[in-house]
Amino acid sequence: TSKDFVQNTQFGYSRKDVIFIGTAVLAAGCGLYYGLQEFAGYDMVVAGDVVLVVITLGMTIAWTGTYVFRVANKDMTYVKQLKDYEEAVMQK
Repeated sequence: TSKDFVQNTQFGYSRKDVIFIGTAVLAAGCGLYYGLQEFAGYDMVVAGDVVLVVITLGMTIAWTGTYVFRVANKDMTYVKQLKDYEEAVMQK
């Protein structure tokens, strides 16, 4: 009894979504870098350092937030596998 393949259509799971997210992060970094130089008067090195910290910290907080959200909703791979196993055992 094999399961039929079901493609995941949630945002972030397709190649198109990954390319979009990567491009958006790159554009945000470039925009922040040139914006800090133009409007805040930072020099290149300081602007680069600020962008590095902001992008890294932002992505870390975002990743941690999605992880905590998945844990809170019990939407983890292990929980799904355990549920599928329990259902398969009960069907026997």
